[in-house]
Amino acid sequence: TLEQIAELVTAAALPADLPERLYQETEGRPYFVVEYLYALTAQGADQPWHIPGAVRELLLGRLAQVAETERQLLQAAAAIGHAFRYELVQTASGRSEEETVTALENLVARGILVEQTAAAASSVQAVYDFSHEKLRALAYEEMGLARRRLLHRRLAESLTDSVRRQSLG
Repeated sequence: TLEQIAELVTAAALPADLPERLYQETEGRPYFVVEYLYALTAQGADQPWHIPGAVRELLLGRLAQVAETERQLLQAAAAIGHAFRYELVQTASGRSEEETVTALENLVARGILVEQTAAAASSVQAVYDFSHEKLRALAYEEMGLARRRLLHRRLAESLTDSVRRQSLG
């Protein structure tokens, strides 16, 4: 909790204004909190914050375990950002319906993505997001510039088409 992080910050003799930012960076994950505290005490809390090496390696290890189709879907999801719907990630990734469903199921089962439900006009739809913001950030960072441009172009086209269809309908 934020209160527990504040206690740790005090015990580490770090500035009292750090707990909220540390909580946001780590989302309260105990291992992440400890690694960030270690890094902050070693480098100084006034320096730019980077993902600590141990946290980065842990997350990269999780991302390295995914198959190629799943990786492409994760990259598309990372380009979208947060709380994305199935149709948008499928369009952006360029994968088939079956590939998208299977990849999403596998990524949810691995705990890399989480599935939530959202009420739409007359139905309930699945909405997906990364289980941790740092997973999304690393998936995005690991992409090359050409892939980023491709994904952003596909996303822009898909969103433009969606707005066009809504204005006509």
